[in-house]
Amino acid sequence: MRAILAIAAALLLAACGKTIPVVDTAPPPPVPIECADFAKVRCQTQPPLWQPPDVNSPDAWKLLFPQVAAPLAREIRDCDAKVAELHACLDEAQRKKLIRWR
Repeated sequence: MRAILAIAAALLLAACGKTIPVVDTAPPPPVPIECADFAKVRCQTQPPLWQPPDVNSPDAWKLLFPQVAAPLAREIRDCDAKVAELHACLDEAQRKKLIRWR
């Protein structure tokens, strides 16, 4: 009887050896980060059109600034503000140790 118990104990102890750790390979859940709504709007990538009434008129060049340059400057300024807001939002998420992005 003692021999059977000794063999059973040896088998049980052998089964209690090293166990293989289970590694979770699933990606972590998404982290909610709140940024300003205007920063989520895409920047305009098409330049404004120059549309003078008469292309051959010398006055057509006077419309270049109000039709092209001024709207393009506004869009570049707005796009720079959007990028700055996104950087600030991501920097804040990094300070909270939610992400690493730089």
